[in-house]
Amino acid sequence: MDLVYGEKRTLSKFKVLEVIARVPYQAWEHAAYVAMTRNYGEPGIARRICGFISESRAQQDNEQWHLLILEELIERDGIRENFALYRIMPQFAAFGYYHASWLLYMIDPRLSYRLNADFEDHAEHEYMEFVKENAELLEKQPFISDFENDYGKFSSRADMFRQIGIDERRHKLESLARMESPHFKENPMERSASAVWQGGIKDGDGRISTESGALTEARYGFSTRFKNEPGTNPEELIAAAHASCFAMALSGRLDAVQITAKSIAVKATVSLDELEAGWTVTAIHLDVTAEILGADAVKFMAAADMAKTGCPISRLLGAGARISMDARLA
Repeated sequence: MDLVYGEKRTLSKFKVLEVIARVPYQAWEHAAYVAMTRNYGEPGIARRICGFISESRAQQDNEQWHLLILEELIERDGIRENFALYRIMPQFAAFGYYHASWLLYMIDPRLSYRLNADFEDHAEHEYMEFVKENAELLEKQPFISDFENDYGKFSSRADMFRQIGIDERRHKLESLARMESPHFKENPMERSASAVWQGGIKDGDGRISTESGALTEARYGFSTRFKNEPGTNPEELIAAAHASCFAMALSGRLDAVQITAKSIAVKATVSLDELEAGWTVTAIHLDVTAEILGADAVKFMAAADMAKTGCPISRLLGAGARISMDARLA
């Protein structure tokens, strides 16, 4: 910008900066809507995309107020501008920057976020240096604007420009934070458990522990699995995983239709049968009771059916076992 507009910091130069500053957020919003067309069937991802769109719009609006205030100050101070330099060229620059931001985002979002962070870092520096260079004058000039109720009221132009600099810093930090998790689809969550077995199949003994510490060396063995003696067993743990997963999934499906359950009770029963190929989990039955004030039974059953097929553990087990369900309102 210095090559075209000179090194001196002026209101007109800042206006050009703000014309350009808005467009990365517009490019990201566009990219988010494209992503929405591919992922609207997955509520979790869709919600993250909606949140991203709202954030991008807020950032655009913030930059927009900067631009409108600067245009207002230029007009109020009677500053004359070259039409080509300050009207036409910024539009071409914004057009190019928009497509660069969008292309980099398509290649790797982190590249686009890094570019914007550098741009916002430069903007923050320029505004703060402008206030420092002109502090005596700016402190004496009151901030009077048609956009006070939209952007904020300040005792002086100096305070207003300081706030713009702070805004640019916030945008920079937001872009840097986005680099840590740049994709709408987050990295897979990983959970772990461990088991130690000692001895033979019938007289041996095992211990199960989970990463969270919910289970710590819980005993399991042949007798706890096949003779119902005290202790846990793999099928019981599968049942616990499926029951808890289904309850959360049903709650989420109900939320999507503006229904909140007071309670959801789920009992999962896992069937282990000896087949020709060996012992096999052949079926899982979910017995579901939900307490919902003023519930719509049709919407409840539709949500329960979607949760039965859609919860992650159902998806895992459904390929090899038959999943059935009885669901009712209390």
